[in-house]
Amino acid sequence: MMENNQSVTVPRRILTSLLSSLSAGVVPRTGAPYIAIGRKDEIGAFLSDLETVGDGGSAMRFLIGRYGSGKSFLMQLVRGYALE
Repeated sequence: MMENNQSVTVPRRILTSLLSSLSAGVVPRTGAPYIAIGRKDEIGAFLSDLETVGDGGSAMRFLIGRYGSGKSFLMQLVRGYALE
């Protein structure tokens, strides 16, 4: 999870990908942590679930929200953490 640091430098390759995705109106496949704002609690819950699953346990969550509330973005963000 990204820290609250005002001097974070986004690598040019990731920045280009982010801007391209956002201008096309799609969820970015890379670099999502750089633009994730206000999702600390949700990300923490999903990361806890990932740790539980990694230890051989199980977890299930339902993510609901209105159109445009960031569900797909949050899932892509968690997917990136899971693949790490």
